[in-house]
Amino acid sequence: MSAESRTRAETANSRGYTLVDVLAPDNLALAWKRVKAIRCAAGIDGLEVGDFPAFMRQHWEKLRGKLEGAPTSRLRCAACPAVDCDLKAFFDTVDHQKLMARLRGRVADPALLALILRYLKAGAITREGRYEEQLGGVPQGGPLSPLLANILLDELDLELEERGHKFVRYADDFIILCRSQRAGQRILRSVRRFLSDRLKLIVNEAKSRVVKLAEASFLGFGIVRRRVRWTAKSLGRFKAQVRQITRRTRGHSPKSVIAELATYVRGAFNYYGPGVAFGEARELDRWFRRRARLYYWKQWGRPRTRRRKLLKLGVGRDEGKRLTEPLWRRRA
Repeated sequence: MSAESRTRAETANSRGYTLVDVLAPDNLALAWKRVKAIRCAAGIDGLEVGDFPAFMRQHWEKLRGKLEGAPTSRLRCAACPAVDCDLKAFFDTVDHQKLMARLRGRVADPALLALILRYLKAGAITREGRYEEQLGGVPQGGPLSPLLANILLDELDLELEERGHKFVRYADDFIILCRSQRAGQRILRSVRRFLSDRLKLIVNEAKSRVVKLAEASFLGFGIVRRRVRWTAKSLGRFKAQVRQITRRTRGHSPKSVIAELATYVRGAFNYYGPGVAFGEARELDRWFRRRARLYYWKQWGRPRTRRRKLLKLGVGRDEGKRLTEPLWRRRA
C-alpha cells in the first residue's frame, strides 16, 4: 500500500497527528473512498453506503462540532499443534486505565484522547429505558472496539514475538503454533499468567485448548483439507439468521423480506466468501430460493389467491389448481 493510499491513522509516525488532522477533508475523503470500494452492507443504523454522502452534507457540521469538543494468514501445516486461546468476556472486562495508558503512548492529542475516554464511559440505554453506566470494558458493535482491542493486546504480540512464537491474532481471537502438545500446554499456562498479571484479562478455561491446527478456528474460519473454510459454527449462525429473516409468521411484505435477506447474505458473503466452496454456495442459493418461495406461498394464504398469483406468473390453469389443492386431494 503506497503512502498516498493510507489514512493518517495508518502511517508510521501517526503519533504526531491530532484530531484536527484525522478530520481533515483529504483524510476523510480517502477513508470514504476505501469504504465505498469494498461495498459494505448497511450497519445497525440502516444507512446504506449510497446514502452516506447526502447524510454527511446534512449533518457534518454538527458532527464535527461534537467530535472536536478483517486477517489473512497462510497456514500450511494442518496437523501441527496449536494453542487456540479465548479470552473470557474480553470486551466487557477491558481495563480503562490500562487501555488509556497504551493510547497515551501512541496519541499526542488530548482532545482525541478525551473523546475516546468519553466513548468508553458513554454507557448504554437498556430495553427497559434505563441508563447503565459503563465502568469497564469496550462497547461492542462499532468499528472502534476491535481497533482498541488491537492496541491493548499489542503488548501480548510483542511478548510472543520476543519468545519466538509463530502466531496470528485479531482483536481478542488468536492462535499460537507450537511443536508439541506438551509445549502447547506450557505456552497456554504462560500466556494465561501474562494476560492476568500484565493486562488484567482472564483466559476462558473451557474454550482455550491445545489442538491440531485443523481443529482450531480463527475469526469464524478453519482449515479443511489444507483449505480455509468457514466453520460449522459459522455456517450454523448464518443459517439461523436466514431462517429468522424468512420466518413465515413475520407478517412483513415479501418484497421487504427479500430485500432484508439480500442485504444480510451480501454482507455475510463479503466476509465469509473466501471460506465457502463453490458447490456449497450453489446449494445455499437453492436453499435461499426455497425459503423465499415458501414465504410467498404463506403470504398468499387462501387457495384462490394462490391460483391467481400462479396464473400471473405463467403457470397453467390446471397445474395451478393441482398445486393449490390440499395434499390429500392431489393426484399423482
